Parts: sequence; C-alpha cells; structure tokens
Amino acid sequence: MTILTTTSCLSTTQLAVNSPDQYADVLIQQYSQQIRTLYNYGARKFALIGVGQIGCSPNALAQNSPDGSTCVQRINGANQIFNNKLRALVDEFNSNAQMQNLSTLTHTESSRI
Repeated sequence: MTILTTTSCLSTTQLAVNSPDQYADVLIQQYSQQIRTLYNYGARKFALIGVGQIGCSPNALAQNSPDGSTCVQRINGANQIFNNKLRALVDEFNSNAQMQNLSTLTHTESSRI
C-alpha cells in the first residue's frame, strides 16, 4: 500500500492507494479539479498530454529490466491505465457543451537510442 499525500492551498490530504488503478483514479480526480479551476478562471483551451513509456527509460531499464534492454511492462501498464483514464476525462469534458476545447496527446511509441 502506498500513502499518497496531496497538498493544496487549503489542506493536506493523505490517501491510501493499493493499486495502479486506484493511483490513476486519484491523479485523474485531482487533474479534473485543476482543469475545472483553470476553466473557472477563464482558461478555454487545454492540451492534456499522457504519460510516455517510463518503463523504457534508462533508469527503469537499469533497475527493473532483467536484461537491461527489455522495457518494464509493469511500469508501462500503469502508465497505460492513467492514459486511458485521461482519454475518458477528455471525452467527459468534451461532452459538456461548455468545455469542448480539450484534446489529449499521448506518447505511445518508445524512442530509445
């Protein structure tokens, strides 16, 4: 279990997170609140960018890959959970007649040298 501590200008909250799916839910919920706040302050165009394949980063390969060159699927799978929830959030906002200027960009290809 992971304890996620979030701090806003009003309070500090601690949440117990037991899985990548729960963690993604918490992140998307917070992201949604921030987007709504920006919208209420007058922002009208947003570009939400998904998480790339962190499981293919040099650090992940060095610490978690059995051969040092195979991407770590456990990490990339968690990223994909977040990206799918992000796309759903964009669809939700775009179904709202007032907030139809959201788009999502997701880096899905690994670019390793």
